[in-house]
Amino acid sequence: MYTRIKVLETTMTPGRDEVLAVIELEEGELHSTCNKYVRVDSNDVWCITSVSTSSPGLSLSRFLVALQPEGNSESKIHKGDCLEQGG
Repeated sequence: MYTRIKVLETTMTPGRDEVLAVIELEEGELHSTCNKYVRVDSNDVWCITSVSTSSPGLSLSRFLVALQPEGNSESKIHKGDCLEQGG
């Protein structure tokens, strides 16, 4: 199954590699058992460590998530980046 998400907003978590992000589900579905995504145009792997399913003011295709880089903590994620899984 193919899933593509787009990062709409990011906030760094002080003292951690984790990033809080508002994402938009562009294609597919979010699955709690499949949490690794590859950033488009790079080899950076990002893991969704938590998903808030009840965020006021967000549409049904938008979620507040915590993202953490896998391996290389120097990886950065920015507004507008897309992450993919499967394919």
